[in-house]
Amino acid sequence: TLKGRYVERKAGWDTHGLPVEISVEKTLGITKEDIGKKITVASQFLKEVHGASNINTFFLRYSIDTDEFIENKEGSREHVKIGWMGSPENGKQLVLIKDQLKQIEDDFPHVQFSFVCRELPDLGLKGLEVNQWGMDGFDYYEWLSQLDLGIVPFLEQTDRVKAKISMKNLEFMVAGVAQVVSPHVHSDTLINHESCIIALEDEWYQAIAYLTRQADKRKDFSERSRALYLEFHAYKQVYPQLKIILLDS
Repeated sequence: TLKGRYVERKAGWDTHGLPVEISVEKTLGITKEDIGKKITVASQFLKEVHGASNINTFFLRYSIDTDEFIENKEGSREHVKIGWMGSPENGKQLVLIKDQLKQIEDDFPHVQFSFVCRELPDLGLKGLEVNQWGMDGFDYYEWLSQLDLGIVPFLEQTDRVKAKISMKNLEFMVAGVAQVVSPHVHSDTLINHESCIIALEDEWYQAIAYLTRQADKRKDFSERSRALYLEFHAYKQVYPQLKIILLDS
């Protein structure tokens, strides 16, 4: 679907993960009865919520397929390219910081915003580049590799946001793209001002402006966040933990 091809939807296929579930049971030689009431969650918030009523709740970091990712090429361009990608629904989060993004565009003429979404709200950015998955000539992974900075704004303080793990955050980590993120949603391995900048709603201009000026800091965040993904989120790290959880009686 991301490459513009039609994929027939089958009930339960992408929402229930049934094929993967059956494959794991066969590989490990277990059944649903062996798993019992065990729950794995990818956010500390969910660990606290479900752990209060189920002692068999386990924290397991989220992992993504990284085969097609290209390591970041930051540092080879005159312009600073700032990227965001997401659904139209998540695009509403950008509206909450659009005045700060517009100020960045006004104050830093060498900044280019480049977003990927099938339908963006009006952000008032004159030089905004908008791409869509499946668009002719658009290579998502090549686009990722050309970013200097990624932004991941999820600013509403709802349980949904607190429980969410952002795919875009993990994709930026894999690609080695420095990030400004919200207090929630990002990987728990990221540390403010060591591997990213965590910004509250009124702090996005300050955070983006700082990293726009500091190429060395962007490079440092890029390298650190990619290393953290490989150390804590890669399949070879997560799968053995899952196996222990499922097999431990």
